[in-house]
Amino acid sequence: AFEYTMPAQDVTLTANFEIIPPTYTLTLVANPTEGGVVTGGGDFEEGDEIPLLAMPNTGYIFVSWTNAADDVVSEDAGFEFTMPAEDVTLTANFTQVGIYVLSLTANPPVGGTVTGGGAYDEGDEVIVTAIPNDGYEFISWTNADDEVVSLEPQYEFIMPGENVTLTANFGVVVTTYTLTLTAYPAEGGIVSGSGEYQEGDGVTVLATPNTGYDFVNWTNENDEVISTDAEFEFTMSAEDVVLTANFMQTGSYLLTLLANPPEGGVVSGAGAYEEDDVVTVSAIANDGYVFVNWTNAADEEVSAEAEFEYTMPAEDITLTAHFEQIPTYTLTLEANPADGGVVSGGGEYEEGQVVTITAVANAGYEFVNWTDEEGEEVGTDAEFEYAMPAADVTLTANFEAVVIPTYTLTLVANPADGGVVSGGGEYEEGQVVTITAVANAGYEFVNWTDESGVVVSTNFAFDYTMPDEDITLTANFEEVVLEYTITFTVHSQSGLPIEGAEVNIGGIGIIITNASGEVSTQLPSGSYSFVVTAEGYDDHNDTFEVSDADMNISVIMNPTGVDENTLAVLSVYPNPFGNSITLDNAQRVNRLTVNNIIGQKVLELNLSGEERVIIPTEVLKRGIYLMVFEAENGERIVKKMIKE
Repeated sequence: AFEYTMPAQDVTLTANFEIIPPTYTLTLVANPTEGGVVTGGGDFEEGDEIPLLAMPNTGYIFVSWTNAADDVVSEDAGFEFTMPAEDVTLTANFTQVGIYVLSLTANPPVGGTVTGGGAYDEGDEVIVTAIPNDGYEFISWTNADDEVVSLEPQYEFIMPGENVTLTANFGVVVTTYTLTLTAYPAEGGIVSGSGEYQEGDGVTVLATPNTGYDFVNWTNENDEVISTDAEFEFTMSAEDVVLTANFMQTGSYLLTLLANPPEGGVVSGAGAYEEDDVVTVSAIANDGYVFVNWTNAADEEVSAEAEFEYTMPAEDITLTAHFEQIPTYTLTLEANPADGGVVSGGGEYEEGQVVTITAVANAGYEFVNWTDEEGEEVGTDAEFEYAMPAADVTLTANFEAVVIPTYTLTLVANPADGGVVSGGGEYEEGQVVTITAVANAGYEFVNWTDESGVVVSTNFAFDYTMPDEDITLTANFEEVVLEYTITFTVHSQSGLPIEGAEVNIGGIGIIITNASGEVSTQLPSGSYSFVVTAEGYDDHNDTFEVSDADMNISVIMNPTGVDENTLAVLSVYPNPFGNSITLDNAQRVNRLTVNNIIGQKVLELNLSGEERVIIPTEVLKRGIYLMVFEAENGERIVKKMIKE
């Protein structure tokens, strides 16, 4: 687009265009991905010469470039590829150093398929298989030096310490067919030329009559005359063939029977006969034809009967059975309107033939009647029998549209943010509708209910048959309550676990500790109170808060009748800890001893009685520790702590 200032004269401007040649995508892939890096892919025009490079990573070597059909395109890591007029994917194949490639090829490529190729360690036993395609047979496996390594299509190959190429050699299967020659009658003569031949072979066949017999002709299995020469060259077809050399006694005469036209019917009774023999000759009309008469070589009528007895004269005779085609007429069937339905039964028929014609209405239509070309009604049944006249006829099946009522299927989610429903709409009575409910995050599907609250289905997706009324179905969802693992560890002041302690969580129930003094339960987020009771110990009351995470709660029990531990108010956190821990209410703690899980002391500190103390723990490795806190009066508590 540009601005042009018009001069004081007519002007012609030409916008010139040129064809933008199409581009095609060259995709490069490394196999395996970690085997190396490939470069050169992109969009190119047909005929572009593209330099490609495959660079193996450490520990790999380049093998070959192959196309989508797994054909080898190049064995050079770097080569120029000529872009065709289509998208192409090339794969750079790599193998690990110390692993060797077994390449399998088929010769010729169309001869068959090979399996078993790949990358293997030296000494691997590899099963290689050659499968010939139709028309081919396996011959041998050969190596790169064209030496035969196996004659078996499947065999076990031991991988050497080098790359190897094996070729499966295939050959074309030579198909032969059997030519069988017979003499009729058997004593009439001798035939030669039978055997196995390939399609197209020229075979010389010879019929030699015995004394007292003369050769007549060669016929095939359909009794068709192939040759009247005793010796002739037969071209072998792609099937087994039987030829018969027909002989007749010397002094006999040949009766030849013909059909006119040949497709009009079948004749029988031909052969060699003596003078005055009475022969039954027969003509059977094929479908669509009728027999007319028998005539001789002078075209004189011999008989008007399809089957009659003929007295053989003292000469060879040819009789012809004449047939006449029965006239047929066209019955054309049409649908009105064209999309109203489907009609069947039209075709070619003889006069008087009774034809069953049928009209099937399409959805939304119903059949009305059949009418002829003048619009006259000829039938009110969708299927009826019609007698064919001696004329071409067109019949029309008339349909009319049917208004089929539809009903509304409304789908609702309860609650609205619980999930998504699909499948609602307008449907006919009896129509099967697939409806689906998909729960949103934090919800799960419960069931489908109708307007009366009756459960229709407990499957989130199901097929619903539409009734003859509007319907509302509700997909019910309920919120998924997430629960977290709360672990209680109950032990004495000396750090010993207390087995059988009852942990009573308010409103939840009682759980009992195991031999390690531990017990776990699942709870949703919220605030909870609990009481721990154990024989020989005072009850321990406390509260805790679950906030979208698992928790560990440590409980130290005081022996019954002993003053409350002066260290009971001590708080140690975090747990698990990192590079430090914090002690609150630590004014009565004067010593901290840290032992690892096997009882070895790894840290010992004297404290000054401050209320809050921060203790560095960089020197501690990751693991589980028992921390022993001691008071001035000798009392102590043990806490199990985890270093991340």
